[in-house]
Amino acid sequence: MELLELPLEVLREILHHAVSARAVFGRDVKRGLRLRLVNRLFSQEVTKVLFESNTLREHIRHGRVTQSTSAKEFWQNFLTHRIMGRKENINNTRLGALKQVAEVLCNETGKHDDPETMREYVFKMCFRAAERNELSLSKLMETPFKANYTMGMRCLLRAAILNQCPEVVEKILQAPETPDDILYDTWDNIMQQRPAYIAGESGNLDIIKSVLSSRFWNMQEKREQALMGAIAGGHLDAVAFILKPQWGPLNFISSAGTVEVPLLSGILASPYVDFYTQLYALISSFASGQYPVHLFEPEPDELLDDICGASTQREDIAAYIIEMGVEIKRTYTYTMNRTGRLIPGSTERQTESHRPYNHLRRAVIAGNEKIVGLLLAKGADPNQVDDDLLWYAARIGRMDIVRMLVEVGGADVNRVPKLPYGAKMVKLPDRCVERECKPFVLAVGLEHEEMCRYLLDHGTELDPETATQAMQTALYDELDTMVGFLEERGVSREVERRVRESSDLDSPSP
Repeated sequence: MELLELPLEVLREILHHAVSARAVFGRDVKRGLRLRLVNRLFSQEVTKVLFESNTLREHIRHGRVTQSTSAKEFWQNFLTHRIMGRKENINNTRLGALKQVAEVLCNETGKHDDPETMREYVFKMCFRAAERNELSLSKLMETPFKANYTMGMRCLLRAAILNQCPEVVEKILQAPETPDDILYDTWDNIMQQRPAYIAGESGNLDIIKSVLSSRFWNMQEKREQALMGAIAGGHLDAVAFILKPQWGPLNFISSAGTVEVPLLSGILASPYVDFYTQLYALISSFASGQYPVHLFEPEPDELLDDICGASTQREDIAAYIIEMGVEIKRTYTYTMNRTGRLIPGSTERQTESHRPYNHLRRAVIAGNEKIVGLLLAKGADPNQVDDDLLWYAARIGRMDIVRMLVEVGGADVNRVPKLPYGAKMVKLPDRCVERECKPFVLAVGLEHEEMCRYLLDHGTELDPETATQAMQTALYDELDTMVGFLEERGVSREVERRVRESSDLDSPSP
């Protein structure tokens, strides 16, 4: 019987054991992610098991939280599950406070008997609550939180804006008992960001109007925060509304950073590929001789680099920028990036801190397969622009990107990237997958048999060093299937014996 043919409750029990029953902390997370990665058909079930186990809670407690957008969405789902699952006592924690705010908002909107609305409110608040730093998740789950009336009003206002409830926003801002600092940022706020910023980011003109016309805070700061939020949300209509003369002159823009800081978020969020061009034209149209606005559009090369590395994939914007004349098909003979790793072709270590933009590398590391395909079609050569593109694609388990780099770009499957100079000063353990190795070794560490076979079929040479590194990786992580796979491919038991002895690993049972 195949694994997927088992009853769901049996499958979940097996997955729970695979995820949680690892003796050494850290391997359980890797095992869970491997299952999600390689067995995509039941990735959703693995996610549920991860959410229900203590694995992720321990992961958070040790501060191992990635801050990319995709990672935030994962933790957003995790926090929502913790709040709505009701399998633990969260009443006196910040998670409990979020739940209480969502319940109040449901009552205010007349949807107190609608569990789906409750989940939707919680879901949106969790993303904002975990957005700022990697300690936020730990604070949310474990730090005691004693909400008073004032703090409850602040949280409710932010929740109403996030969930686009303009009637509740207006009711709070018009209430005589509303505290004067309702629009200020506070250190103990559980949803971060100022209400004016969130209002602009929502793009809801009724909410923006309520915030700007309220008696709280001064108009210049409210408008600037709302403008930054509107730009970050990609809402040109909201930008135009905030810039209207009815709210005062244009002197509220304190610096170019007001526009430049949220610009990338807005470009990615907007449906228009030329959002930034329209935005700059719109802002300039409101400028005058008395209140001029000096803005410079971003350099296309730099902007394309940011788009390629963004977690929100917008290949249409990348194509638009390329059509503006950005050079894609080029080679680098020498330079050094910020971590100090040399580009292939360099004869000596350079001292410059800047390097040409490497769009293909950024897209590969970000896992943006559509942009990778676009760049390869435009002539980007993975063997010329850097030495670790295929290595990174294998490291993140992206079989689709590995295929594109090899079949379309002709990437060298035997290329071993050079570690940054600083890393070479420290001797890494043999079992460390961050050492210099071929992409095949990383595929072994991911237990990605399909990728291993593919790389071997396309020319990966199992030389003695590669065979030893692969066996070390498989034995240390107790990947019995990969040990067997390596033996099938000709890696001798003598190599296995030497690896076990040098790494002080137990011999297999007879």
